[in-house]
Amino acid sequence: MPLHGWLTYEIVGEGGDGDRVIEPAFKLKPDLVLMDIEMPKISGLKASEVIGRQLDIPVLLITAYSQKEFVEKSK
Repeated sequence: MPLHGWLTYEIVGEGGDGDRVIEPAFKLKPDLVLMDIEMPKISGLKASEVIGRQLDIPVLLITAYSQKEFVEKSK
């Protein structure tokens, strides 16, 4: 889908919990993973650690929480 006429992106997968994000990331090797911090089964924080460490793919974490602990853990 074009964005501002020069940048394109394609959503290659999605998952409702941390388990369902890790496997597609290994298979599809996207350029970027967008993930919520709080997810069922495996948290987004843990899943992003696995993806970032083993695949060297950038992970952008989002959350509605403003607690300092979430901010610190996501760093």
